[in-house]
Amino acid sequence: MTTRRILGTAAALGLLTGLVEGAALLALQQADLLGWRIGRIAVWTEILSIAPLANLCLFVAVAGLLVLSGRALARFGLPVDVGLLSFAVCVFLMWFDWLMLLGRLRMYAVVPLALGLASVTLRAYRSRLADDSRLPRGVLGALASLTAIAWLGSYGWSWAREEILVARLPEARPEAPNVLIVVLDTVRADHLSAYGYHRMTSPTIDRLAAGGILFERAYSTSSWTLPAHASLLTGLVPHDHGATTTRLGPESPTLPELLSSRGYRTAAFSANAMWFTRGHGFGRGFVTFGDLFQTPGDMVGRTLYGRMFDEYIAPSVHLPPLLGRTTAVEINRAALSWLDSGTSSVPFLLVLNYFDAHGPYEPPQPFRRQFSAGPNPGGLLRSETLQQRPRLTREQLQSEIDAYDGGIAYLDDQLRQLGDELEERHLADDTITIVTSDHGESFGEHDLYTHRSALYLDLIHVPLVLQWPGRLPGGRRVDATVSIADLPSTVADLLDLPTPSSNWAPSLVPVLTDPLAPDARPYPVQELAQMPFDEFNWVPAYRGAMRSIVTPRWHYIEHDTMGAELYDVAADPTERVNLIDTPEGTVVARDLSFELRSQRRR
Repeated sequence: MTTRRILGTAAALGLLTGLVEGAALLALQQADLLGWRIGRIAVWTEILSIAPLANLCLFVAVAGLLVLSGRALARFGLPVDVGLLSFAVCVFLMWFDWLMLLGRLRMYAVVPLALGLASVTLRAYRSRLADDSRLPRGVLGALASLTAIAWLGSYGWSWAREEILVARLPEARPEAPNVLIVVLDTVRADHLSAYGYHRMTSPTIDRLAAGGILFERAYSTSSWTLPAHASLLTGLVPHDHGATTTRLGPESPTLPELLSSRGYRTAAFSANAMWFTRGHGFGRGFVTFGDLFQTPGDMVGRTLYGRMFDEYIAPSVHLPPLLGRTTAVEINRAALSWLDSGTSSVPFLLVLNYFDAHGPYEPPQPFRRQFSAGPNPGGLLRSETLQQRPRLTREQLQSEIDAYDGGIAYLDDQLRQLGDELEERHLADDTITIVTSDHGESFGEHDLYTHRSALYLDLIHVPLVLQWPGRLPGGRRVDATVSIADLPSTVADLLDLPTPSSNWAPSLVPVLTDPLAPDARPYPVQELAQMPFDEFNWVPAYRGAMRSIVTPRWHYIEHDTMGAELYDVAADPTERVNLIDTPEGTVVARDLSFELRSQRRR
């Protein structure tokens, strides 16, 4: 078999593998049938063309190496049927790819299955197809045409969709303000200088708070990205919006849908390309959503073999993962480019996710070393080191905290630069700015690290600052207990728009305008579903679902299998003493348990 035919056959198998992979990933993701390990990395329609091209390159590279190896062996008198060997290897890669897609079979089961199916396919090839030299060429042309159609369809449709949606926007109300929501992913409130932290980590947020309103007791609805972002956009707690471990469904109306129906251009740019993505249901209502496939590495890293490279190969040889981090600089650049592409007379909703404080803590220099005596603190707490309970020395833990604080300082600096750009465009005074977070982070509290593990205060107490120059009072600090789920109705209230659902959490406007106004809102509720990740089976969330409720004094937590906890957070803000079995604690826990269940039944 000629080298040309060998490479052509490999190319055809690569395209076929990728076309099936892309279609299966997209369909199974939408049907919520993917296992945790596969489903956590979102895809969208672009995968229909990216997967074929990535597999084309991989299969042709493998075939090319086999051809070169065969020639080298032939020189030593060891002839090898390279064509047959190349076909066998590529067919094995094809079956392995398809069998791994669900994410529910272990590799030790997939390998023999793929070998068996490859053997059957090889026998069929040898008996029926090997002498037909026209078939690979014809198949290759057809598969290449399908890939080109998929490319034009996915990227062309995205462009056409944006143009159509913008053209169909109704006329907005005169003088309607812009809305900017910045989510500082993984930033806990007590590590901001605005909240009294001993390090100057957030001078920009401090200035925003001085000109606006800071909420001392703002809480997320969960301790990880997916359910928290769903609450931020739907105004619902997790058991109502349903995005607890799977994608946000189409049932719950969202803030971007409300604002787009009132003439707003809407866009989101997310650096959390794992969870805050179109693939996880967050695209509804947004004309533009910048999340996936922004770089070649991100494109390849969402294919099956790209994922396997990141999980198994990159850590062992100390290479950066293909799914690299999108920095706040890049998020700002994309957001400003989008702003500049629109009409200044049309108001906008812009939602940004900054990810640089998320672990592993490796923010850009000089921020990484800003609070450390060492040049490169952090980087120890990462997926591979969290598969067992970490045992960090005091110095190692401080190094992680130093880098984390540097990440917050970096995000704060990027927030400053974004504000400067809005000022230069004369947009700042006409913009409602909201800065918050989706959840916090643990650094050894309760012997836990990172997040998505429990519902303690270090994981759910988040910053919340609102500013609207000339319309909201400045320098006000609000002590009421509030939730990030309150934000959609708050924005609607500030814009004098009716909320699309009676289930939305209540607006914060009454306490924004009058700190002495009676606050009849329900206490914030948090929920964390049982987490299906085997690699972190030492955390409480692996053993069962959790729920909690926070009042100005108490924090009540209940776990499906590990019992309940109660903390007097006014006297014990680090939650060291569990009062659940004390006489007073028994009474308080009973009342809060009743309140928690009452809210979940609403």
